[in-house]
Amino acid sequence: MPILAAFAVDPWYAVAVLVFVVVYQQFENYLIQPKLTSKTVDIHPAVAFGSVIAGTALLGVAGTLIAIPVVATLQTFFGAYVKRYDVADDLEKQDGRHYPRRDGPSLRARLRGLLRRRSWS
Repeated sequence: MPILAAFAVDPWYAVAVLVFVVVYQQFENYLIQPKLTSKTVDIHPAVAFGSVIAGTALLGVAGTLIAIPVVATLQTFFGAYVKRYDVADDLEKQDGRHYPRRDGPSLRARLRGLLRRRSWS
């Protein structure tokens, strides 16, 4: 409708309005919408932005529309059904030994200890 109103004034105004609308839509679809949607569905903005880009590349306009809901669904599914492992906070708590703060045991020392415990003889 704005293009028709601008065309009534001058055809060049209509072209200017069309360019503005296209640029604004691209800006909103690629930058603003992923950030807002990521806040509402608790997805990192970079993941939302990447999913919109990937959805657009794979399925065009339809991919753009369904990208974030698909990623939110996958994130929820994996969060509920995929087992997550905790990372040990401190080596001292894990095996009771004392290691210097900046370095843990070397790979060589860990392998030596493993071989001693298994007694490969």
